[in-house]
Amino acid sequence: MISPDFRAEMISDLGKRIIDLLEQGLPPGRIAVIAPAIDRVLEYTLTRQLGAAGHRLQNLTRRRLLSDEPYTQLMVNIASLARPGAGWPSNISSLAHCFRTVLGLDPVRSALLASHCFRDGAPSLPDLDASGLRRRLGFSAGDRYDRFKELVARLQQVDETENLFQRIFSEALAPFVTGPEDIVTSRQVIDTAIKFARAHRNMPKLQERSLVFGFLQLITQGTVAAEVFHNQEPEPGAVILTTPLGLFRSGLSFDHQFWVDCSDASWFMKDYRELSNPEVMRQDWDGVWNDEAEQAIIRLGAALRVRGLLYRCRGKVTIVQSDYNGLGYEQQGSLPEIILESVVAAR
Repeated sequence: MISPDFRAEMISDLGKRIIDLLEQGLPPGRIAVIAPAIDRVLEYTLTRQLGAAGHRLQNLTRRRLLSDEPYTQLMVNIASLARPGAGWPSNISSLAHCFRTVLGLDPVRSALLASHCFRDGAPSLPDLDASGLRRRLGFSAGDRYDRFKELVARLQQVDETENLFQRIFSEALAPFVTGPEDIVTSRQVIDTAIKFARAHRNMPKLQERSLVFGFLQLITQGTVAAEVFHNQEPEPGAVILTTPLGLFRSGLSFDHQFWVDCSDASWFMKDYRELSNPEVMRQDWDGVWNDEAEQAIIRLGAALRVRGLLYRCRGKVTIVQSDYNGLGYEQQGSLPEIILESVVAAR
């Protein structure tokens, strides 16, 4: 067990223990650091500490926003061109990146074309002959631009906005998919657009702005509905950092597991909301729901997580806790005591 007073000490001691195991010959891929929630301090500190010793840390449950994905930026820029009246404040640099990808232009020519798109304020595709850009872009690039402009003109005729992003993907961006991440990103954008369009029709407050403007704002401001997860494959030669759910999804087993922040109450998080409680919706529910029943369900959930983690451990488990969390508050979770009581009872 690793059990200092403060969380900073806990993370430092954890890093030292991992380095000791690696120096003893345990392969990095057989070590897992498991926490109920992975914060930046934990990931950054362990990455620096292991990196200084020549080792790597991989976060299997990294969460990124759709707005951080390059493929999302392509969809957003083409949508702003297809709906120029939406009032979306696009910019030259992001539109230039779109032209580099879709038209295959170099950075200089893509920036030149993007700057001409903003000559009249709102982004619009210029006429290459009237503006004299065809000679500067090159005739081959000009032909690609003409086909892209015809595509945008067809997208402007799409009535239903929830179908707009499906058309953007299928007709414009499908050839530029570089991996599974782009497929996941495009699917999340399309699904979110359909749900937002449904909400936009039923909520007058949302109708104060155009549907496209509201949806693009939803994406770029990083709302919960726009979050996307990428399930990563484990890298060879890297210590794994993950959550219990991330480990279950990976299907991996490890020789040594470190259960971090065991004294944190988040190990006992309830898996339901008040209005969607599966316990009270059961046909055989006895009609009683109080704090005692709720705590029993929460403890059962924690027990199932612990059992699942133990099934995926081929060797040892190290409990890692601190008396105070990163904000200086005393930890209130009882998981370490429950584990110790179980060990004593087994003996």
